[in-house]
Amino acid sequence: MKKVFIQIHKIAGSLLSLVFLMWCLSGIALLIKGFPHASRQDRFENLEYFNESDFVDIPFFSETSSGKIELEKYQGKSIYRKYKGRKIQNIYDAHTLKEYKVFTKSNAVKEAEHYLNVNILRVDSITEIDSWIPWGYYKPLLPFYKCYMADAKCSVIYISSQTGTVIQHTTRYSRWMARIGAIPHILYFYQIKQFATLWKNTVLVLGIIGIFVSLSGLIASFFRLRRNATGKIIGISVYKKLIYRWHHILGLFIGIFFFTFLLSGIFYATGIPSWICEKSEVESPQKLWNQRTDTESTIYPERIWTLLPEKEGLRKITWTASMGNPVIEAYYDNYKSPYYYAANNDTLVQFSTTKEKIYSYAQKVLKNKVITISIQEEYDNYYKSQGMYYHSLPAYKLNLNDAFNTVIFIDPESGRVVEYFNNNKRVRRWLTRGLHKLNFSIFKNVEWLRITILIILCVGGILVSFTGVLLSWKWLKRLIKQLKRKIFKSKLEHKIKNK
Repeated sequence: MKKVFIQIHKIAGSLLSLVFLMWCLSGIALLIKGFPHASRQDRFENLEYFNESDFVDIPFFSETSSGKIELEKYQGKSIYRKYKGRKIQNIYDAHTLKEYKVFTKSNAVKEAEHYLNVNILRVDSITEIDSWIPWGYYKPLLPFYKCYMADAKCSVIYISSQTGTVIQHTTRYSRWMARIGAIPHILYFYQIKQFATLWKNTVLVLGIIGIFVSLSGLIASFFRLRRNATGKIIGISVYKKLIYRWHHILGLFIGIFFFTFLLSGIFYATGIPSWICEKSEVESPQKLWNQRTDTESTIYPERIWTLLPEKEGLRKITWTASMGNPVIEAYYDNYKSPYYYAANNDTLVQFSTTKEKIYSYAQKVLKNKVITISIQEEYDNYYKSQGMYYHSLPAYKLNLNDAFNTVIFIDPESGRVVEYFNNNKRVRRWLTRGLHKLNFSIFKNVEWLRITILIILCVGGILVSFTGVLLSWKWLKRLIKQLKRKIFKSKLEHKIKNK
């Protein structure tokens, strides 16, 4: 068994030692700078301000109940955006309701220059996904206008010809950091990433081989502990050559972290299998709670402008619904915190909810659930401030007391579910963000400590991987020499036999 584990470690380690080295080096770069993106805040602040004349003679869009509808100002014109799915949207002139089929190159130039307030150098039209937009779900927004900007940061801005909006913003610094960080570490190679199944399978295969490397290495390292004649351990390593000794000692301590990083990387890409934690087969409570209803606001945009108590700085209006009631969202200077207004019978009043209203709506939507409500006063390991969407405090916390221990969190200002957890999502949270990023609440106020620990582990991993690369090369050279000897011996025997 000892020989078997050592051979497994040699073979699998030789295959993946360079990949391990790449992951550790790119992991440090990723801690410094993530994959570039056009932030939601920057894109929101790029929206133009409304004024009273923008609302004159705007007809009511009659499909506000069938999907998310937004009214915003685009290059001096009021437009409706109707969202369908993750990225797809239809855009209409707000005054004529004529649909925009495509946005032109001149639209892209104006949008890019307005976004950064600098001139443009050149524009390329690209018809395929590339390195800076590697996700397949962006394909419906093709073709893109790739705008090279005349700023000191060498910015490149991508504008979709289907939406007319900024979908990506990179700088020279962010591109180089991504090349040595996010792209190799998360395998964000667009040739792979645009195909979700291929990317998942690639991560899975590399992760499984990596687990074989780390586990066999850990087991083999115990066989190589220094022992006396009775078998008692009297030292860490039997090796005297420096490279062997350091690979053995560092691997003994770093191997367990390699294992956890690899395992969490696999779960990040593929999800938590049901044999670890059973998945709920019912529709998510978040989707049930936030589902659209047939109820829609019939207040015309011009009337909304008149009724809004605050008009200065208005950037966007959204028609939506909350808890079965039509709601208007008015966005000013913060995309995270719009003002919510209940829109009924040609009136506009500040939306509000209570514990009693939430409980009543929960009984209606989440049927046959024994629900208990409490107040979430602070962030913890599950309900966190950071993330793709803003989580406010305080929030209503509803425990559904079901077989999956489902808990949902409701923003009291909007009345919507902003996060939910069940057993499967909790396990995923610990086995991905927890194990891979050390994303625990104990580091909430000492983020520098978490980063420092991760960097130390990555440096240890670099040393183990680098010594592994050297040992693999030596082992491969020995195999090649042995193979050459066998070939020479075989040829020699063949000549003797012929003579």
